Amino acid sequence: MPRDRKTNRVRKFDLDGASLARLVDTMVLAAEMMFPIPKSGSEKRAWVIEQINDRVNIPVVGEKVEAQVIGFLVDFAIQMYNDIRGGNK
Repeated sequence: MPRDRKTNRVRKFDLDGASLARLVDTMVLAAEMMFPIPKSGSEKRAWVIEQINDRVNIPVVGEKVEAQVIGFLVDFAIQMYNDIRGGNK
């Protein structure tokens, strides 16, 4: 993970909407593999949001709003995943 040389903190990247959507989808699928235990949805969601928020900068909004936006996208991706898996789409 790239780090800022001056502060030694993980560097965040600016992403456009399509790249962020792909990242969310990828991380949701990764969480499905990492947390196969039934009823672990809240752990999966928290992990995905944390992983994305640690690495992505959404320009113009603060950290708290970033987490809320990412949470919304994660919820949407999870619903789509569950719909597809359940045969609803």
